[in-house]
Amino acid sequence: MSTPFAATRRTDWGKRGGSSSGFTLAAALLGFFMITLDAVIVNVARPPSGTALIAARFVQGAAAAVMMPSSMTLVGQAYPDPARRARAVAVWAMGGAIASSSGSLLGGLLSLAT
Repeated sequence: MSTPFAATRRTDWGKRGGSSSGFTLAAALLGFFMITLDAVIVNVARPPSGTALIAARFVQGAAAAVMMPSSMTLVGQAYPDPARRARAVAVWAMGGAIASSSGSLLGGLLSLAT
């Protein structure tokens, strides 16, 4: 739900700033650092409460909503040739599919092991 909003805002702000590519990279890096910082904060706060974990997941979701459309735009800008861009987008989509499906499996295995 927040990804289309973040993608629209990123596009609007990039057009106003003049350098869409630089703004896209900045948005992707901001999302990455937000997710990383949030994960560190949650792991340092021991024992984490249920409310803190829910708030942390909200922040991570918002950061991912900023990072995801930016990464797709960067792939499109890096490969101007349509054939190479199609292959790059396929690899990008495959990586996302593998990450989303294996994340749940690995999370379940880790929770069984502890």
